[in-house]
Amino acid sequence: MRRLLVLDLDGTLCLGDAPMRRVAHHAFAHLSEPDRRGAEAALERFMAGEHQLLPTARDGYDAVAILAMDAGVGADELHEAFMTTRTPREIDLWLQHVEAPRALVTALTELSGVERVLVTNSPQHGIERVVEHLGLARALDEVITSARKPNGMPAILDRLGVPATTARRELAAMGDRWVNDLVEVHERGGTTFHIAHDGWADGTPTHRAAHPDELVAAVVDWAS
Repeated sequence: MRRLLVLDLDGTLCLGDAPMRRVAHHAFAHLSEPDRRGAEAALERFMAGEHQLLPTARDGYDAVAILAMDAGVGADELHEAFMTTRTPREIDLWLQHVEAPRALVTALTELSGVERVLVTNSPQHGIERVVEHLGLARALDEVITSARKPNGMPAILDRLGVPATTARRELAAMGDRWVNDLVEVHERGGTTFHIAHDGWADGTPTHRAAHPDELVAAVVDWAS
């Protein structure tokens, strides 16, 4: 029986705020000086735990998007800011400040009979360096880039041969965004592993934990 595990990158296999802060740097650069200072201060307060400032923000990326767009930055400019942080030069600025969840990566490496596919919105250029730095090469069978989640997920699952209705033991996904990473797998009947950073507990996943390493036992049980 073929088993497929779809994995997210940012907030799942790549942990740390440095990439998000580079997105903020480029997104806020479109603002006037007073607006930029205000957005930076609000982001720092949010990251320090004052989540009530931005109650709909699930994480730092959401906070950056909300603050930037509320100040007039367009969706295209925000997307450009994210893509800029994934160029080789920008990756050099944040790569040493991120890490992988070590227990999860070890477990993924040891899984048998499971096809492990990383699906990320990051572009292809530079992703090899990120995968190598995080020690993910032996933990992954395929890397799909420029996924444009969530809208791109149905087509990606179709290309991977996932039927519209499947069994929980045949399909699973892990990610920190219910809509982006998990909802399409959930709707097809698969198992979902949700990482609820800062207690954000939306959606109806099969398993939920605050840190990826806390989901190792559940992943191993699914794969066994």
